Amino acid sequence: MSNITKEIAQFIVDKYIAGSTLGELAEQYEVHRTTIGYLVSGKTWKECVRPCNIKEIMHSRMFEHLSKGGHNAHSRKNYSPLTDVQKQIIDGSLLGDGYLDKVRGTLKESAFIKNQCCKFQEHIEWISVFLRPYTKWYGSIWNNQKIVNTPAGIMHHKVEKYRIGYGVRTIHHPIFTNMRKQWYPNGIKIVPRDLVITNLVLAVWFVDDGSNCWNKRRASLSTQSFSLDDVCFLASSLQNRFHINPSIVTQWSVKENRHQPILIFTGANYDRLIELVSPHIVWNCFKYKCKYRKAAACEDRNYRSGECHHSAKLNCELVKEIRKLSKKGVSQRKLASLYGVSQGMIGRIVREMAWKNVE
Repeated sequence: MSNITKEIAQFIVDKYIAGSTLGELAEQYEVHRTTIGYLVSGKTWKECVRPCNIKEIMHSRMFEHLSKGGHNAHSRKNYSPLTDVQKQIIDGSLLGDGYLDKVRGTLKESAFIKNQCCKFQEHIEWISVFLRPYTKWYGSIWNNQKIVNTPAGIMHHKVEKYRIGYGVRTIHHPIFTNMRKQWYPNGIKIVPRDLVITNLVLAVWFVDDGSNCWNKRRASLSTQSFSLDDVCFLASSLQNRFHINPSIVTQWSVKENRHQPILIFTGANYDRLIELVSPHIVWNCFKYKCKYRKAAACEDRNYRSGECHHSAKLNCELVKEIRKLSKKGVSQRKLASLYGVSQGMIGRIVREMAWKNVE
């Protein structure tokens, strides 16, 4: 709240008493709703003038809100079911960075939430538009702490408030409560066995948790948060629906005390994956994830050698010249300087340990 002065704090208290809601004031001053609640109630900015019964006023407002429906009013409104596109966006996000919050306290239903860093604002805004009328909030996420690694351990230092990303949240609704029961049956996220992976689901999942090493023609999907059974189901679904057969690589996590699986796509499987997701990655901030390089004609599976290698400095003719000059007595150091490669590489070429196919 470093951007709020005593005058502004007093103005916020007065506006709340006049009828403004905590949510409206939080949005206006770009701070969290809880921060405004602490300010109005007197937990912070105690020097502000406020009625002695301010807490009773706030409680009265809250119960009035709940009596009109509050968070549960959405369950009584005649919302239409989620469209196919909305369902696919949420499914793809739940495989990635999205989640469904817990039902707790006065919140009788669940809601869908997704946050991203600042450079992916376009993606979050797109989701907020497509999830209407279920979208409740879209905006900035702020923080006033920095994590610093010191010899004494990890410390949290308070700093001036700064934006760390953007987020979107839906209303609390039975639709999302039912989805949470499917995705979090025991409080831990799983992959529902009735999940249908479409092109859009795969694209949203890939921009969240995928990586594309285009120069090596290799992509991966980070699925460490799921069990091995869940990842095997996902791999099987990709095989059955798209004829993509990813490899499952597991790594032992000491922290989680289990093997964490990752899906790897290479060769023809990589080609098929990028072909499927590219038309649906419409966000400029994620275009780098569908960058693509075709396989060279001489590539045998994923191995590239000789002049077909993406970083090759020599070709067959130059190799022949190097060997001829070496036989004439030109030193390897001079040849390395002349052709822009290391002396070790010249030695391997001369001894025919490299470029064996060139006579």
